[in-house]
Amino acid sequence: MRKLLFFPACVLVLLASPAWADPSPSPAAFQVPWGYRVTASQEISPGLTHATLVRRFPAAVVNVAARSPGSQAELRVVLSNDSVGGPDPQLERTSSMCVRIDCLVAVNGDFFGAIAGEPVGAVVAGDQLLRSPNPRHHQFTEAADGTFSTGQLTWRGTLVPSDLRQIDLDGVNVPREANDLTLYTPAEGPTTGQNRYGAELTLQVVRPTGPILLGKTTLVRLVELRHGGDSPIPADGAVLSGHGHGQRLLESLWERVQAGAADPEVLLRLDVTPGAQESVGGSPILVRDGKRWFAEEQRDLFALRAPRTLAGWTRDGTLLLVTVDGRQGGYSSGMNMDEAADLMIGLGAVEAINLDGGGSTAFVVDGEVVNRPSDRAVRRDGKTVVVKSPRPGEKVIGNVERPVAVALALVGPKTSAPVMGAALPGTLVSPLNRGDVMGSGPAIVLVGGSGLDASALAMVLAALCAAVVSAQRRRVAGVSPVR
Repeated sequence: MRKLLFFPACVLVLLASPAWADPSPSPAAFQVPWGYRVTASQEISPGLTHATLVRRFPAAVVNVAARSPGSQAELRVVLSNDSVGGPDPQLERTSSMCVRIDCLVAVNGDFFGAIAGEPVGAVVAGDQLLRSPNPRHHQFTEAADGTFSTGQLTWRGTLVPSDLRQIDLDGVNVPREANDLTLYTPAEGPTTGQNRYGAELTLQVVRPTGPILLGKTTLVRLVELRHGGDSPIPADGAVLSGHGHGQRLLESLWERVQAGAADPEVLLRLDVTPGAQESVGGSPILVRDGKRWFAEEQRDLFALRAPRTLAGWTRDGTLLLVTVDGRQGGYSSGMNMDEAADLMIGLGAVEAINLDGGGSTAFVVDGEVVNRPSDRAVRRDGKTVVVKSPRPGEKVIGNVERPVAVALALVGPKTSAPVMGAALPGTLVSPLNRGDVMGSGPAIVLVGGSGLDASALAMVLAALCAAVVSAQRRRVAGVSPVR
């Protein structure tokens, strides 16, 4: 009997959360731009507010997380699958990353490569340089004292042996280029992933134990030099990979150690400027000192209205994480770069930067996607396919959350404050691929009250409920799931 009640219960839970009701205006931790109204607002942690704003024309739906100074909610940069590179799957949905770290709020972060799936810019998380900066890319950075900055991040990596013949590094967890010497830490993945045309030197951390931290000198021991590539990266160490000039530097150092001219223990140090505890890439910088700050361009990234993910802060230090839904006429058209800058200024930002947008834009609260990602799943020729824009007459199953390379999240104590105004949309997520590993594939996001085709909605709910019932039957029968 309980199984028979499961499917109706699924439907009632989803549809009991209206996205649009008569709202009650609520106080917010940020300015409400002219032309917008707050349709829902909730304090989800002391000093952290989530609100939904709506503008009728041009149609825009905006989600805002505002963290006030002094809040216990901490900013975290989160890597997909906890690694920069490594084997597939390399990408992970923002909602999956949020669930994995038990976050309060998360938005997608930096742009990423279509083939390698690695972030375009630097990644700093927990005082660790997980990926060295791209000199042609900007960063959104929080320092250890809680202050923010936008702009380029510069870095330096050095290896100092006992004979004081210092060696400079060319990169951290980035592809090794010709004549480069690149450091690979466990954040890269299980191996360096580099080709056989070079040499690789394995390092073991001596002290302080743990990960290699920014601004701290780490004593490491040189363990083994091997010619070739794709060396395993030890959990308690790292690997230096050199090609050309970089290879010769490694060979010379190892020869001196073997001959007793240099000690096998050397000093390794990584530094960035400005100081960073958390940093994620983005571009362009939208706002400086409360004004638009970027050159006018005709590229699609700047000129076309699209979904946007934005980050900035107000004069009093309130952090703003913002998404704008787009490519959904009549609901939310999205914004071009000028409009995105004006939105952030309207919210009170004195500094702001653009992060990856388009189909990547996702706003997650307590593990649930509360915005409407722009990609849609439709039935086409008997198959479920993901498209940017459905064709006329196509049956839309739901909006689709894309996997991404990195996310910005807030973690901290949760509160159970009531929602003011309309109820925030409830969501149901259904992975599109079987065997979805760690949220690595696209997933259908069904938002309560979204007005999706009823038969399509029923189809996805039926599939989800059937999967649960099937799993229950397998457990009763003592059959273990296939791993």
